[in-house]
Amino acid sequence: MTAVLILNALLVLGSGVSGVLGVLRPTLVLSPAEVVTPGVTFFAQAYAVRAVPLSAVALVLFAARPEGVALAAMLVLLGLVQAGDGVIGFRRRILGMTIASTVGAVVHLASAVYVAAA
Repeated sequence: MTAVLILNALLVLGSGVSGVLGVLRPTLVLSPAEVVTPGVTFFAQAYAVRAVPLSAVALVLFAARPEGVALAAMLVLLGLVQAGDGVIGFRRRILGMTIASTVGAVVHLASAVYVAAA
């Protein structure tokens, strides 16, 4: 169970850090041909407002080493959020966001299944 918590914590930490970096440097989520517009700035801020608190709560929960329904529910929530981010990345043709979010979704959701079965 410790390995599952650590792996998911690393992914959650990456998501939270991405949110902060996106606000500080919105060009990180753009293709080279795009420029920072008010819409891009809004998108980066909206992502951070969700990612940073969700990451913080998940990290606190993981540190408490919960089991059962609470942990499985958090992992499902994280997985669904990452799946949504992956769809956004795919539709915007942002390869890094698509890949990272898809990996996050798969790991979080697979971990939720593992926790629920344990």
